[in-house]
Amino acid sequence: MSRWKNFSYWKYFFDIFTVFLGVMLAFMANNWKDDWHNRQLRQQYWTNFFQEITANQQEMDSVIAINQQRVQQMQRLVQVMQNTPTLSKDSLHTILNLLTRVNMIQLRTATYEAAKNSGIWHLFTNQAIMIQLVQYYQKVEEVQWMQEIFLRFFNQQTIPYLQKHVDFLSLNVKHNLLQEVEFRNIFIVQYTLLDQLVNQYRELQQLGKQILNQTTSSTVS
Repeated sequence: MSRWKNFSYWKYFFDIFTVFLGVMLAFMANNWKDDWHNRQLRQQYWTNFFQEITANQQEMDSVIAINQQRVQQMQRLVQVMQNTPTLSKDSLHTILNLLTRVNMIQLRTATYEAAKNSGIWHLFTNQAIMIQLVQYYQKVEEVQWMQEIFLRFFNQQTIPYLQKHVDFLSLNVKHNLLQEVEFRNIFIVQYTLLDQLVNQYRELQQLGKQILNQTTSSTVS
C-alpha cells in the first residue's frame, strides 16, 4: 500500500515539475523572443540613425565650404566698407551676388522623431551613445532655429530693400546705394548671421563625427 502511495507522490511531483518546467521554458522562450526583437529593433534604429547622420554630414561638407568662402569674401568687404566712404561698381556687383545667394541645409530628423514618438529610448542601454544622439538632435534644432533667423532677415530685410533700390535686370542702382548706411548695415548683419550659422554647422558636424566613429553593434547593445 505504501509503495502505491509513494508512487502516487512521485507521480504528482513529476506532473507538477513537468508543468513548472513547461512554464519556465515558455517564459524563457518568450523572454528570448522579446530580447531578440529588441536587439533587432535597436540595431535597425541605429542603422537608420547612422544613415540619417551620414546624409546630414555629407550635405554639411558642401554647404559649409560654400558658406565659409562667402563669409571670407564678406569679411573683406566689411573691412573695405568701414575704411572707404565709396565703393566701386565691381564691389557692388560682388556684394549683390553675396547678398542674394543663400545655401541652407535641409537636415534630416525622421529617425529621431520616430524614436521620440515610439518611446524606444529604453532599448539603448548604452547611456553614452544615447546621450550623444540626444545632444546631436538638440543641436540640429539649434541649427534649424539659426537658419530660420537668417532666412527671416533675408526675406524681410535684405530682399525688400534691394528690390526698392536695385534693378536686378541691369544691375543699375537707382540712387547712390553704396553710401547708404542702411545698405551697409544690412550687409554687415547678414554677414554676421551667416558667420554664426557656419559656426553652428561646424559644431553639429563635430557631434556627428563623434557618433559615426561608434558604428559597431557593441556600441548600441
